[in-house]
Amino acid sequence: MIQTLPSALWSFLWALSMISVFFAERLATSSPARWAGLAVAAALFVGALGARVIRGTAQYPDRQKVERIFGFLIVLSGVALGLYFLSASPVLRNYPRTLGILSVLWPALLCAVLFPTFFGELSYASIASAVSEKAQSTESGRVRDAFLAGLGLSGALVFAFSAYYVASELDRKWDFSYFRTAKPGQASLKIIHGLDAPLDVSLFFPPANEVSGEVAEFFSELAKQSTLLKVGHYDIALDPLKAKELGVTGNGAVVISRGAKKEQLLLGLDLERAGTQLRALDSEIQKMLLAATRPKRILYFTTGHGERSATAGIKTDQRVNDRLLRQLLTAQNNDIRPLGAAEGLANEVPADAAAVFIIGPTQNLLPQEIESLIRYFRKEGRLFVALDPEPGLDFRSLMTPLGLIFDPVELANDKVFARISNQINDRANIVSASFTSHPSVSTLNLLGNRSPLVLLGAGSVERAVDVPADLTVEVTVRAMGDTWNDVNPNFTFDPPREQKKAWGLVATAARRNNSHARAVVVADSDALSDWMLEKMGNPYLALDTTKWMLGDDAISGTVNSETDLPVQHTKKEDVTWFYLSVFLFPAAVLGIGAWVGRRRRNSARVAT
Repeated sequence: MIQTLPSALWSFLWALSMISVFFAERLATSSPARWAGLAVAAALFVGALGARVIRGTAQYPDRQKVERIFGFLIVLSGVALGLYFLSASPVLRNYPRTLGILSVLWPALLCAVLFPTFFGELSYASIASAVSEKAQSTESGRVRDAFLAGLGLSGALVFAFSAYYVASELDRKWDFSYFRTAKPGQASLKIIHGLDAPLDVSLFFPPANEVSGEVAEFFSELAKQSTLLKVGHYDIALDPLKAKELGVTGNGAVVISRGAKKEQLLLGLDLERAGTQLRALDSEIQKMLLAATRPKRILYFTTGHGERSATAGIKTDQRVNDRLLRQLLTAQNNDIRPLGAAEGLANEVPADAAAVFIIGPTQNLLPQEIESLIRYFRKEGRLFVALDPEPGLDFRSLMTPLGLIFDPVELANDKVFARISNQINDRANIVSASFTSHPSVSTLNLLGNRSPLVLLGAGSVERAVDVPADLTVEVTVRAMGDTWNDVNPNFTFDPPREQKKAWGLVATAARRNNSHARAVVVADSDALSDWMLEKMGNPYLALDTTKWMLGDDAISGTVNSETDLPVQHTKKEDVTWFYLSVFLFPAAVLGIGAWVGRRRRNSARVAT
């Protein structure tokens, strides 16, 4: 009778014995129930093992092999149970190392029994249903392969749990998700390296907080740059006086302080919620460092001449705003104010002006205004001028005192350009990675081709023939050598009127006897518009040229960010990806499947 019953019945009895042991050891609430559970488990275990021994005496050799494997697995499970009871013995409490080994070994052995038994029974059952009732043997090779597959899965699980255990004990962490806290960038490191007085950082977090670990790692990198940076760790529940002193009302806060200046950043305690701020932590901390270590300066933006603005302009001017430029400058601890005729530009530039920005004027400035700006520059003033070729103005009266010439003829390039509309006019979208070693473009020069500069419809700026003797003038960014001046704007090179060369795109001017008097001229204000300041190296053009102009070029450098930027495609690319995902990829999968199936059928025919 034992020989004729299904094999799965005896494996089921073995499984019930394991469940009974679990009930007796984990769920039984009294000693009699525990012993009763163990007695039932022993009876079922012995019954399953005995059935396997009897079935192993069958007259068919293939069946004997399979039953003996099942019997061996049951014996191995008994060894696992023996190790379990041994690890539970009070005697081993004085031998923690042995206890630890046994505690790991018995689950691994039990896992090495469970999966081979399950896969073996599946294979055994499929063979039994496929052969006729008169067939008196089975395919031991197929069942053996199923046993090995189950053993392989058991090994993989044991390895995975072992690796996790070792990693947790070593306190190491591997993060394969996108999220990552930004590391300190060059600009932040330079700010700390240049400290001339102590700066205190106070981190308010409870013990063993994930956000605290990310922030502490960031500041540990900064602290390596200067001994003047002091980082303190506090818990508002344990340090209420310190929290009150710094104006902190709850944990999850970062405070940077120097004297009476206090800058606070609230991150919170939940890592998922703080993720957005942590990805841009370098930028946030840099703002706080500048606010705590440097006085706030006033930057004036001229108005009244069709300049770009932070808000939507008049209907005839549909250009992109310069809101992001103003935000970048504000984040550098600057105050932005307007400056026009109503604010006295025609008479004098305000005495508190750290710099004056003239961004994309479409009309000439008044002669009195230009005179005010030139007087301001010749004293100790700083000018940032971004012009466009579209108005057709050369702004000669403003450029000549700076030793520069602005040519409003639009440039074009048919080899290196930014493809936006997929039309021929894209050739006017100048792309350049040709930077000098001038401090105003140091970061762009360092990044090179990784962060090229993009200008949408640029004119050109060059050094004048007669440069004032007290000025040092340099063209810091040039277009690629095959760029031409598109005199008759057809986006096609037409010599001899049009000439290919490395036209100047950005230039600087500084007075020799006055290190404070500096000027920057950019031949395209689109490069500083909201749309372009989100791309390529344009943000570094805005930041580094401004820092050089204000005398802060010592803290120029990259700003790290781990923000996930969206992948952008043109309409044509979207259509291509649509057809690839809907038709080509599924067709490729079906084709590979058909090819593999055909090879298997051919191999089977050859074997028969």
